[in-house]
Amino acid sequence: MEKLISLLFEEKIAFEKDVNLASYTYSKTGKKVKLIVYPATILQVERFVHIAKKVGIQWKVIGNTTNLLFSDAVVYSCFLNLKKIRSIKIDTKNRIVAEAGVDISELSRFFLYKEYKGFEGLEGIPGNLGGAITMNAGAYGYNISDYVESCQVLHNGHVKKLSKAELCFGKRSSILLGGNYLLLSTTFSGLEKGEAEGIEKRMRVFHAARHSYQEFNYPNLGSIFCLDDKLHNLLMENTSLLTKIKYKFYNYLFYNRFSKMLNRKDPTDFGLTCYVTKCRKLSLDFDVISRRNLNTFINVGYSTLKILQHFNSIYQLVDKKDKIKIENEFVYKAILEVNETAQFEQEQAIYIELTNG
Repeated sequence: MEKLISLLFEEKIAFEKDVNLASYTYSKTGKKVKLIVYPATILQVERFVHIAKKVGIQWKVIGNTTNLLFSDAVVYSCFLNLKKIRSIKIDTKNRIVAEAGVDISELSRFFLYKEYKGFEGLEGIPGNLGGAITMNAGAYGYNISDYVESCQVLHNGHVKKLSKAELCFGKRSSILLGGNYLLLSTTFSGLEKGEAEGIEKRMRVFHAARHSYQEFNYPNLGSIFCLDDKLHNLLMENTSLLTKIKYKFYNYLFYNRFSKMLNRKDPTDFGLTCYVTKCRKLSLDFDVISRRNLNTFINVGYSTLKILQHFNSIYQLVDKKDKIKIENEFVYKAILEVNETAQFEQEQAIYIELTNG
């Protein structure tokens, strides 16, 4: 590690030592990482990757950590954060080129200023472009990949371009998830012009909805699972016909359009969660469940193992696994030392099951 630090000094690449992850990360999980590196240019990214390989240090790119769970049973070696690489520009072909460290909210506002439609629903997503492209982030019918033309990536130490077809975008997935490519920048094209007033109005609506229905009071990572249906409905699929009828009646009675309108300033599905839990005699960990949304966890000093166990308890209750896919990523790479072997092995085993290996 000291050799890596020395070479980073020589290359004038910024870094931070011995970072407390419970304070640093979005989910407030994790223990410590020995080094976080902050390159300021794409050339510095290339140099870092070369240096890390030379000295034999494992590393992981982390972005804004808005989709990551970190183990508190290990000490991580090195993380790469591209937050300083954040330019947005319009090239000579009228395409928008944005670097990996750009925040999605900033990118959405850029499209608004330039009067381009198609990104209104992405306003308010807390991550940066690197993570959003990797996960093909989306909200309210919009996907980050909709207008992607190509991406500049680092692969095996060399910069190359991947076309949209080569990126293999899917539902909350892309080829970048494999970890063999490091996203550097993205080129957007085919964007349609619109009136700024209409674009801004739609952004306001989505912004209000996001702040009403999503958890903002406690540390969390947004949706736990990418779903084909409402989580409550999935949990009720494998029940008797009579139970399903009672559930639909309860849902209609207390969660109809009128009740949603009355509770629009403080919406919550917690009552429905309680009903489903009682109906199916489930043993969900209510300490970890957001009162806003069953598909969101909250962290008030809980262990990562407890959070993952909660994920697994929900996952196992859904009968049709093809309708539920884990969105949050557990970081089990770039490990320097393991302090609690049994705990870390349990965390890994649960996550591997959640991701089907």
